[in-house]
Amino acid sequence: MQRVRRFTVAATLALVGTLSIVAITAYLLSQAAPRWWEPIDLESPATARRADDLERAVGHQLTLVREPAASLSAVESWRSDDWTTSIQAGDANAWLNINLRDWLASDPNLPNWPGLIDSMRVRFIEDSIQVGVMTERGDHVRYLSATIRPHIDEEGSLWLEATSVSIGRLGIPAPVMLDRAGDRLAELVPHELEKQTRSLLRLLRGDEPVPHPIIRLGDGRQVRLVKILPRNGKLVVTCRTEVDGSGRASRSE
Repeated sequence: MQRVRRFTVAATLALVGTLSIVAITAYLLSQAAPRWWEPIDLESPATARRADDLERAVGHQLTLVREPAASLSAVESWRSDDWTTSIQAGDANAWLNINLRDWLASDPNLPNWPGLIDSMRVRFIEDSIQVGVMTERGDHVRYLSATIRPHIDEEGSLWLEATSVSIGRLGIPAPVMLDRAGDRLAELVPHELEKQTRSLLRLLRGDEPVPHPIIRLGDGRQVRLVKILPRNGKLVVTCRTEVDGSGRASRSE
């Protein structure tokens, strides 16, 4: 019996020690920045130039006058051939952390930048986008990130389901984390952002897509997203310029 008691005590102490190490490790991992998180000098003029250059380049590509598609028939509404452009992760991060705040503030129909979020990062890897935010509450800093695998289905809808979610470097099953976030949404985000956040959670769960992702240009044209491919540190997007749903155009427009 003494041997049994000694074994039981030893096993219990070993279990407690193991769980303590796991708990401490999990806590430390949850406080650390993701390994892919890179610093950005927000005070650098070079960073501001990268943000502005990206904004101008995207605007140029969206509004560029394009030739009619080679296969366009006489009875079809005007459209261009598919065209492709790419965005480097470094340029995207500069724009997200410098220009996005002003861009949101300039449109009364868009929510303001959440005060809880200090900065954002994205990373483009094979077939996936890693996106993260750093949040601050007083002296408490936390990093939240997700890995998203975007794809466009045969009907032209954009799916953005999260394949994994992390707090710091601690990975958590995406469904568990997203369900918990939904249950505590009132505590986590301002009331004015609740509707948009619930919509985002449905996208990340894979419950619904972005149907027919389109940017309307205001001049009778629209740009339709046809394909999206993260790869080698950049996001490659294929689009098509066409007449928007409410407009009409001939082949010469």
